[in-house]
Amino acid sequence: MCVVCNNGPGVYTQKIRGSLCATHAEMYTCTDCGERRYSVREFDVGRICHKCGDNYRWCIACSREHHKKNMKCFHGDWICNEKLGFAFVVCGRCGYLTDEIRTVNGEDMCSFCYLDILANDCRGIGRRIHGYTFEKIKSKRWYGVEIETDSGNYKGVPGQWGIKTDGSIGGLELVSPLMAGDEGLASVRRLYDRVKPGFDDRCGIHVHVDVRDLNERQLLDLVRAFNNTKKTWFRKVSKDRWNNEYCCLENKYPGEEKWDSWVRRNGCDRYRWVNFCAVQDHGSVELRLLEGCDVDKVVEWITMAVNFVEQVVNMDKRMDTCV
Repeated sequence: MCVVCNNGPGVYTQKIRGSLCATHAEMYTCTDCGERRYSVREFDVGRICHKCGDNYRWCIACSREHHKKNMKCFHGDWICNEKLGFAFVVCGRCGYLTDEIRTVNGEDMCSFCYLDILANDCRGIGRRIHGYTFEKIKSKRWYGVEIETDSGNYKGVPGQWGIKTDGSIGGLELVSPLMAGDEGLASVRRLYDRVKPGFDDRCGIHVHVDVRDLNERQLLDLVRAFNNTKKTWFRKVSKDRWNNEYCCLENKYPGEEKWDSWVRRNGCDRYRWVNFCAVQDHGSVELRLLEGCDVDKVVEWITMAVNFVEQVVNMDKRMDTCV
């Protein structure tokens, strides 16, 4: 008898430790390995067991699952061979996949590297910081924000903001220009007023804070500071984000070691609630924890992130002075 429906003659299956009728034998047969297992689930290519499912990845370009042998991985992003070179290309500077190429002095690069060049050109000159106010944002650091949306009036996106596709969400990802001071918060509010973005449980808010002026010891102290205050940050977001695969991983606590040693031990996985892989690629730390939400909460989160980084750095400087 079939162990699923208790009907008809069944064929004994060792992996299931019982018999299956013809209908359920087909239903529980893996398309890849041909074995019958309870853990078979539907993929785009057919029914795949959990063992073979480890060989499949989600393509960020076509939003379908493919076998890894037919895909390429770039810094954790998987893309199928069919879309590689058509919808996405690899940035020559950072090696990340991008669907938006900028050309500077004949060199093709992604929008993040383009912004990095702009920041480096202007950093220390003061002409872009002059005239900004710093009442809520107490730091003169550059910062930026990526807002994943499920819907919205995308025609209303301000010209200085970028728009990206993302296979993990239903809508588009809105990318800010480099921002500073309270004017950056005002820019986020204008975006919300014009776009009126909608969110679902897949959407997140990613905040980048500039840390290019930090030395290795200060970066490690920043890792420790985020780890020590983790409960405070997690209390401010939805509980759905606590176990989200794109932002829940924790960074290893640094010991008495150098930055390069900690990076190797920690591993470069950008799907952590604080992504320190961005330090090497973009000169920033990225907070990925916040869910898609209203503008007041986003502004509060950005303010908290930028001011927190500045406070940790200033504390390090005071300790150096005491020594």
